[in-house]
Amino acid sequence: MAFANEYEPLESCEAFFVNLKSGEYIKAWDGLTKESQKNIVQEVSDSLKKAGYAAESDKVFLTNEFNTCGSICVSYWSTFVKAFNPDIVLRDSEWSLGVSKKNYFEIVILYKESETPSILKMFREDGKWRLGLKETFWVRKLFM
Repeated sequence: MAFANEYEPLESCEAFFVNLKSGEYIKAWDGLTKESQKNIVQEVSDSLKKAGYAAESDKVFLTNEFNTCGSICVSYWSTFVKAFNPDIVLRDSEWSLGVSKKNYFEIVILYKESETPSILKMFREDGKWRLGLKETFWVRKLFM
């Protein structure tokens, strides 16, 4: 193991899904990589522009919305949780350790009704382990 506590990335990952489930969206947001945050802000900005909300699509405004959990943040995460139930990961999946490096860690998640595991990518940023939501799942969007 390349770091002192091998369970830190697991705990951080679990905290992200627990925070989503409990509606602690500021904590969930803080548990994401900067790249994931940037990607979410971009997607929300693009969606708001398409819907005709130019002023609300400003990236600085949206970043602040997520940092302080304004109405757009609540709407985004509430919709996310409806589409992806955190209990799928928290209660209905087996977790195991994957590849680990100094600032990178993989968590293998096998959902009880699946034959193929998901590999959650964790990155150490600013001294904290953060979930790479974009780095884990958005790659699949390219092929859909």
